[in-house]
Amino acid sequence: MSELKNAIAHISDRLKAITDLGGNLVYIGRFSPMHYGHQAIIQSMIQVAPHDHLVLLGSCNTPIAPRHLFKFTDRINIIKSIFPEVKLAGLPDFPNDNDSWFESLDSIISLTNDPTLTTFIGGCDADVQWFKDNNRQCIVIDRKWGITHDISGTEIRNFLAKDDKESLANFMDERIIDKATEIFKKRWSEYLGKIVAP
Repeated sequence: MSELKNAIAHISDRLKAITDLGGNLVYIGRFSPMHYGHQAIIQSMIQVAPHDHLVLLGSCNTPIAPRHLFKFTDRINIIKSIFPEVKLAGLPDFPNDNDSWFESLDSIISLTNDPTLTTFIGGCDADVQWFKDNNRQCIVIDRKWGITHDISGTEIRNFLAKDDKESLANFMDERIIDKATEIFKKRWSEYLGKIVAP
């Protein structure tokens, strides 16, 4: 897909300017499931900073729910099937407790790098502002850049539910569509089993 290659080149150029100054790159997302936008950013991070990157999978402690059908291990397996060399870790949720979330984030990053020398990659205005307010470097990268129209996790999960591989191919790498569909159906069945009385 030429749009994906163009996006990777564009994102890599932006990230290279940051890594030339030193420090490491951190990208936080739920990846539920990974789509082309996520993939472009991860590929760019690996190319630009093969040893100084970290992808954090948010909501790693969240139970199965309609918006969280992919378990932490499911998301790791999907991402590693495309990027076996990527550095991954989980970042738990702390509902209504941003201070604990931030402390957890710094603790995870401190295992390998100095959090104050970390550049966070984001696209959500609220997240970017939050990082800046907490004296962290943040670069805004639109994960949709030149790849697809608006990418919606809900829309992707709806296509997974319908087993609509043709539509999914507009959002996800074909190498992971079957795996993601299989996991989605299994987790949806598990979720329904929990909420439907016997």
